[in-house]
Amino acid sequence: MRKKTCKMGESAKMSGMFDAERLRHLRAMAKLSQRELADRAGCSPNEISRYERGDIAPREERVIMLAKALGAKPESLHADGPMIHDAITTRILELLDSLSESGRAMALAEVARIAESKRQAEPPVPPRSIGGPKK
Repeated sequence: MRKKTCKMGESAKMSGMFDAERLRHLRAMAKLSQRELADRAGCSPNEISRYERGDIAPREERVIMLAKALGAKPESLHADGPMIHDAITTRILELLDSLSESGRAMALAEVARIAESKRQAEPPVPPRSIGGPKK
């Protein structure tokens, strides 16, 4: 599948390329419908749909409004920007950046340990069959 990026309006050329797939991904992460995102960003659901398909690219002012509505940084909607999803992720990255290299390694090891113990405590999810039960 071809990655959909397109040049934003003239005022935003210096900021990089808008990434339609990132908008769709961030909207899904925020659990918002196109209508809900449109209401929060002050545009129409049709406009959101066209952005996500890569038919049109928003001007930088709209990128800022979309990012704010998604709880993300505007750069996260650019193809070459970081994928920062929300304030929690931003805070975690800030805290990790404030640590020494050995402190970061220890913190990440602890997070991995906690995640592994949580995975082991959860009951396994049975695989779903594709196409339903056999007859």
